[in-house]
Amino acid sequence: DQGIREAERAAELLADVEISAICASPLQRAQHTAEIIATRHGLQIKTIDEFRERNWGELEGGAFPSSLGTPQPPGGEALDEYVARIEKALTRFLHLTPNGCGLLVAHAGGFDALCRIFGIEDGTPVIGNAQPIRFDPPEIPNAPWRISSI
Repeated sequence: DQGIREAERAAELLADVEISAICASPLQRAQHTAEIIATRHGLQIKTIDEFRERNWGELEGGAFPSSLGTPQPPGGEALDEYVARIEKALTRFLHLTPNGCGLLVAHAGGFDALCRIFGIEDGTPVIGNAQPIRFDPPEIPNAPWRISSI
């Protein structure tokens, strides 16, 4: 119930935002959140499998790791492999949203990976579930991207 309320709140925050495509992780919570938002915008969801959450190996199902940057969880996906997978998914996402008005519904680990890809490694904020975040390219070449809450 709480997750549905969070998704509905995100849909309200995004009601007046131009969205040309909605892409989501294949995992159930991301798909359900994307459905709630897509309904308001009259869009179909495009699933990108590579945006699924990181494989935490032996840590799966346990307490959330204190650091999303854990280099190699036992039996899990190495951080550099995960970031490379998210970068591949990002390329697909950008191809599906050439006007820059795409919405991605994924996971906290994916947000962390995107921040790394866009050079926002220091001071990456912690975000809540279903919190709409905007990524903006740098105004100065080679500077990190900027993120802001919607």
